[in-house]
Amino acid sequence: MTHFKRILLGCLALVLATALSAPAARADSLHRALKHIAGDIKDKRRAQGLADDVKPKKPLGSSKTVSFKLAMKDGVGQDSDSEYCFGYTLKCVAVVRKPINTFSGEVSSSGGGRVVFKDMKSGTPLHVTLQTDFLGDTTFKVHLRAQDEPYPHEIKVHLTCSY
Repeated sequence: MTHFKRILLGCLALVLATALSAPAARADSLHRALKHIAGDIKDKRRAQGLADDVKPKKPLGSSKTVSFKLAMKDGVGQDSDSEYCFGYTLKCVAVVRKPINTFSGEVSSSGGGRVVFKDMKSGTPLHVTLQTDFLGDTTFKVHLRAQDEPYPHEIKVHLTCSY
């Protein structure tokens, strides 16, 4: 085996060992997930030359996918956070990825839009349309209740929002 092949194989082994021992990517909190979405909206507006004080007249034609974890206690998880989203309508699809369970709950925004759901199994997409405020931050709220014991300590939610 040539010296070059040995170096190449050694590099490949090092890359594989590093990849296999690296910790799994940690899901963000609801706060970080909403911050990513709000930041993307701001970046897309600037890329289109829209000033911050101009109310949206049409959707940006963009979307962002994020994941977050929601802590659960005795089968109940809730969180809320506020972000500025320039008055855009967020058309979102949320999916509980882990663990397998059946959930009931509510998702809402202070700008308008509320979805109440019941008996939704993990992996089932939940479609949510949420309005955001133009004149200030919008508060987003999530409240979930796991129905099947043993109750999870946390859930992982995959969220895609178009705006």
